[in-house]
Amino acid sequence: MGVGSSSVDLNETNEGCLVANIVKNVKGLSSNSTSPSDTWILELKDNVYYNKQPVTGIFLKYFIDPYSFENEDINTEEQRVLIQNIYALRYEVSIYRDVIRPLIDYNICPNFVKYYGSGYSCSRTALVNILKETGATPIQSEMAVVNATRYMGNAWSGRPSIDRIGEGDHYQSNDFPVFFPENVLPKVKYTFLMNEVMPSEALTLQDAFDKYFVDDTNILFILYEIFYSCYCMSLTKTNHNDLHFNNIYLIPRNKRKNIKYQVEGLEPIVIPSDYEIKIFDFDRGYSERIGINIGNLNKVRMNFGNNNSFVPVKDFYKLIITLSRIKQDYIELLSGNNQYMRGVVLKYSQDPYSNFYMYNNQYIGDDFLNSLQQPIQIIDMIQKALKPDSSNVNMSDLSYSVNSSMFDDSGKLKLDKRETDLSEEIIRLKQELYKCNNSLKNILY
Repeated sequence: MGVGSSSVDLNETNEGCLVANIVKNVKGLSSNSTSPSDTWILELKDNVYYNKQPVTGIFLKYFIDPYSFENEDINTEEQRVLIQNIYALRYEVSIYRDVIRPLIDYNICPNFVKYYGSGYSCSRTALVNILKETGATPIQSEMAVVNATRYMGNAWSGRPSIDRIGEGDHYQSNDFPVFFPENVLPKVKYTFLMNEVMPSEALTLQDAFDKYFVDDTNILFILYEIFYSCYCMSLTKTNHNDLHFNNIYLIPRNKRKNIKYQVEGLEPIVIPSDYEIKIFDFDRGYSERIGINIGNLNKVRMNFGNNNSFVPVKDFYKLIITLSRIKQDYIELLSGNNQYMRGVVLKYSQDPYSNFYMYNNQYIGDDFLNSLQQPIQIIDMIQKALKPDSSNVNMSDLSYSVNSSMFDDSGKLKLDKRETDLSEEIIRLKQELYKCNNSLKNILY
């Protein structure tokens, strides 16, 4: 990923660990979560592109590479959970790369945060070289990365931004549990996930509901675009598994665009779009083609429906249940005209102890979800509710279409000739995880 008089196309390079060569400035982001990752915004030099479109910034999420650990490094349940969460982040990289990227690149669906690239088993030097662009000395940069690694590895909350991480660090206090093996620190490698940067005016769907949305039709237009995206994912045999109102960005458009969507077997529809839709956060996802997400082999996650099984309507279900708590009419998207099913779904949605996928402390089950209306039926119902005007289908600014024939039996988009599947790697990681400690079974299944 060298830079000079020549340009760099991020879609044509796999050298994510060398991203420092195209960086001219860095802004670190603080976090109150205990996520085992750190995030930076990279301002790029000139002549950087993705599919011939200029790119001025990258949102970099990096985390400890799971290959950094040996079996003897993992001795406690907390350490095993940390490893599981790291595997989940690595899985997320693969979903962005192997599932989301083709949907965007081949003009099937634009409504996801765009993937620019990734790096595997990157050295600490790769991060230090990025930080040098802030004017920090090599020693300052080295210590900042070391301290950030301690935050990620010990699940400390209140992580300051990378440029302030030396100010009163938690690792100097004995009040915080330390379960990251310090002996691993010298050999730590990192995985990079590089995505597009969200503009400052971006808001979550939850923010939009809280502040702006009062008109049902306006909501349905946005829902249609989101459900179209879920339908495209379902054809790839992938579930997001954690799709909620805070995992969907809305970016206000400078000017409304009329977008034509064509779903197989249905009439084309033109949606007046005031927002760009950006779905993100796939670490709890599952894709049949990629294989088991080790991060979902956890009793807590499984109880929240984060299972390693593909259910086409699952992502629709969670969003519609959330909507039904605002207005019960949305339940019909799941039940159709079946009044018995409507009653069951309503009962689940009104359970004060429900986490969407549980009732009476039990997972509602894939069989139940599969008995609900399926994605194509849900989209058809929304289209009919919007009463589309067929006279304007040739007057759109943008156009997207999807058909099941575009995908092979594994869910891979046939247009995408890149061979980037991580199935073998995921299988190997799972085998390594099981070898870490026999007591692993206490937190799995």
